[in-house]
Amino acid sequence: MSGSRFAHRPEIVAPRRRILSDALLLLGAALLAVALTQLLGSQLPASASSPTPGESEITVGVDESGAPPTLPFIPTLGAVVNPSAGLDSSPTPVPFATLPPPTPTPSPTIEPSLAPGQTPKPTPKPTPKPTPKPTLKPTPTPLPPPLAVFGCTVGGTLSLDVSCDGGGSQNATKWTWDWGDGSSPETFTASTAGHTYALDGCYTITLTVTGLNGVSTNTDSHSYPVGLTGAC
Repeated sequence: MSGSRFAHRPEIVAPRRRILSDALLLLGAALLAVALTQLLGSQLPASASSPTPGESEITVGVDESGAPPTLPFIPTLGAVVNPSAGLDSSPTPVPFATLPPPTPTPSPTIEPSLAPGQTPKPTPKPTPKPTPKPTLKPTPTPLPPPLAVFGCTVGGTLSLDVSCDGGGSQNATKWTWDWGDGSSPETFTASTAGHTYALDGCYTITLTVTGLNGVSTNTDSHSYPVGLTGAC
């Protein structure tokens, strides 16, 4: 259980491996020393086996039955870990963190330095343009309507000539006269007009005036005796 628990922890496995390697070296050295001691002890004379004065005697535990000597306990730095237990041949990948891209630092705005004694110029402010007000169109005043007014004068007794005047008309621009004898009406821009009849008789004269706008009209009519001594 301890081998499988520390198999994936390099910080624990590496020191244990060094300890195990040192222990194996010490064990090999001890075995080699014992083997050399036995080999040299069988070849040297008895006098050579006795230690000389000033030398310390090394006692090796050799059993009379010829069994291999028992080595004393060699202290280690910790428990020996079996290298064949709990080790994986494939290394464990080390996790790594993905760092976000660095945030760009905005470059500071470098203002131009002023010369000594130079006064900074104020930043001109834009002049607001006035909003144009809509032009109000005046409401046209309606023109007054025309009014036809006229009067006629017969030239004399038994005369067939008639003179008419429409100067009393109001707001008129044109005067149209219908003489009442079947002739075509006559239009004038002046208020006076005249007509000569072919026969005597009583005729109804009609005046139509045109207003200032050129559209509206007004009419007035009167009857006159032409070439007669009496009234109509």
